[in-house]
Amino acid sequence: MYHLLGTRQQQSSAPSVGAGPSSYPNPLPPPPTGFYGEPSLTSMQIRREKEQELRANDVYWTKRLQTLEANLQKTNQILEKEYNDAIADVKKRFDSTAVAHQLPPCQDLKAKVVECYKKNQHETLNCSADVRAFTDCVNLHRIQL
Repeated sequence: MYHLLGTRQQQSSAPSVGAGPSSYPNPLPPPPTGFYGEPSLTSMQIRREKEQELRANDVYWTKRLQTLEANLQKTNQILEKEYNDAIADVKKRFDSTAVAHQLPPCQDLKAKVVECYKKNQHETLNCSADVRAFTDCVNLHRIQL
């Protein structure tokens, strides 16, 4: 009997499923919250997607850079043409006169004024007509330039 009693005590001391210190059963753990239907992304898939995004970004910026370079080249051509046209215009305006190689205007009237002053050293008002003619000649040439 002792033997039977000992086994009963061992059986009663071992916890049974659903039996705890109280007479209520232990609750089951909650089900996992993940979605089983969707496949998870692997690191290789993520890497491929990122590399594809980088390639698309490289293509975009390459095209953008080519467009900007083409616009810059067109702008440079326009500016160079305008610059050359401006140089040609300035040369056309100033080369025809060649001021440095021309003799000063009204040299004959200047000589008359100098001669008159030498003759009339004490009566310079006698040369007023020659001075007036020289002044008019100089003013006329200033307007023409």
